[in-house]
Amino acid sequence: MLDAAKVLPVDCVILTLLSDAGLRREEFVDLRISNVSKRTLRFRGKRDKDRKFPMTDRLLMGIRSFWVDRDENERVIDLEHGAIYKKSVM
Repeated sequence: MLDAAKVLPVDCVILTLLSDAGLRREEFVDLRISNVSKRTLRFRGKRDKDRKFPMTDRLLMGIRSFWVDRDENERVIDLEHGAIYKKSVM
């Protein structure tokens, strides 16, 4: 599935975040740039529990490519909740 997503880098980052970090759709859509550090991905999970995930180099490189010249309070990838289910999101 990741090989097919290489055509659109955003699809690859989405799949990596969902599979490697185990994010749910809501957690992914609400993920902010400020939640990402070199070592940790922090996000609010189910029942408002704070969760941390160790950041892999592959994941960090993929995410960083989408936040050039953006504010840290913006979403990592700006998608609406339903857009994640579409075949092509961008």
